[in-house]
Amino acid sequence: MSDFTRRKFLQSASVLAAGSLTLPGFVKNGSLHNLDDVRIGFIGTGLRGRNHVNNLLRYEGVHCPAICDIDPEAITQTKELFDRHGKPAPKVYTGSDHAYLEMLEQEDLDGVIIATNWKWHTPMCLAAMKNGVYTGVEVSGAFSVDECWELVRAHQETGTHLFFLENVNYRRDVMAVLIWSELMYSGNLSTCAAATSTISDRLNSMTAKADSYLEKTVMVKPDGEPSIPFAETESFIPHTDLAH
Repeated sequence: MSDFTRRKFLQSASVLAAGSLTLPGFVKNGSLHNLDDVRIGFIGTGLRGRNHVNNLLRYEGVHCPAICDIDPEAITQTKELFDRHGKPAPKVYTGSDHAYLEMLEQEDLDGVIIATNWKWHTPMCLAAMKNGVYTGVEVSGAFSVDECWELVRAHQETGTHLFFLENVNYRRDVMAVLIWSELMYSGNLSTCAAATSTISDRLNSMTAKADSYLEKTVMVKPDGEPSIPFAETESFIPHTDLAH
């Protein structure tokens, strides 16, 4: 993209969506996927972080140009994953607790995955979002309600999205509570029976989409070899009897 970098493109598009809880138009229209590749950086490459690296390196069209960690051994083991997958070695940012700031500023990233010590999650997320980098973060994302609001305000101000990498959020019973809350605050919660029917319909639709995806998803062993389809290990969204 010459001088108009990928990150600037994402920032300009995200700013147009600032204050909105919907996806920016360029994502909805699929133009992000028209880029030659998706560039993902990693902050924190311990056991959890390397699991993410190992998974993403398996996908064509995903490029991982940079990693950041303060542990030399973690960096060494992460670079070995790149060798194993036949991918170019990433640029390494290290030597300081704040080396991630340099990575976010210097690299032209579409997204970043954060898997560090919990106390660093909020400041790292804020830095990434303010740099226009879509952010995936391991739990927990914040240590206080105030930090939670900082993350919300960062999204409102920049339009950059933050995704918590916690699968419990998408259990059928948890999603039922979310949908119930949406109905209540929208004024559409007329009767318990009507609400239960609406929630069940939406959850069943979500479950079908999840099952379809998981049929194509393969669990990866620690050594990087494919294991068994994830859908055969456990249900993505356990069934819930909403009447009880």
